[in-house]
Amino acid sequence: MKTAVPIILAPLAAALPGMTPRQAAQSVHDAFVAAGKDFFGVATDQGVLGQGSTRAVVTSNFGQVTGENSMKWGSLEATRGSYNWAPADYLADFAEENGLKLRGHTLVWHSQLPSWVQAITDAEELRGVIREHIATVVGRYAGKAAHWVSRGNKDAHSPSGEPGLQP
Repeated sequence: MKTAVPIILAPLAAALPGMTPRQAAQSVHDAFVAAGKDFFGVATDQGVLGQGSTRAVVTSNFGQVTGENSMKWGSLEATRGSYNWAPADYLADFAEENGLKLRGHTLVWHSQLPSWVQAITDAEELRGVIREHIATVVGRYAGKAAHWVSRGNKDAHSPSGEPGLQP
């Protein structure tokens, strides 16, 4: 049996140098939409989109992008009151330029909170900081983000202006 494997794989290995990259005739996103779904999406960021053919694969096969890390609190506001919008803005612009939906990422998540948020010990201060952060981020991407991963904050608004965040 062990001798059969190299015999079978040899013709395949010989064919590899002549292989060319290809895309399916229909994108995965288009197939999902044809099946009645809203979109087929992917988590990505600027660094990932710059690797090899990733940008082409994303624009050809996905209808929605979610920031892998660029829209998480630790990336946006590592220092209190000082926002770094560049990575998240890049993704929002990429989505708009390529006709993709933008899905806002987790607004408050225990795993990627900035250290200054983790250091807050007063519950009322923490609630105020969370409200301010959500309002700031959702406000910046109002009209750009079609959906948000987080939901349920009564003080935040969906892109359509309704109270609460949409799933």
